[in-house]
Amino acid sequence: MKGRLKFYFQTTFFMRNRRLESISDNIFLAVYRTSPP
Repeated sequence: MKGRLKFYFQTTFFMRNRRLESISDNIFLAVYRTSPP
């Protein structure tokens, strides 16, 4: 899970446009829900 969080923060760091931030948030939520606890 740490690797996924690191990837998420790196993605948001490069996606500074607000449109892309909302998309990355949706992707993060989808990955977070499907990832094992």
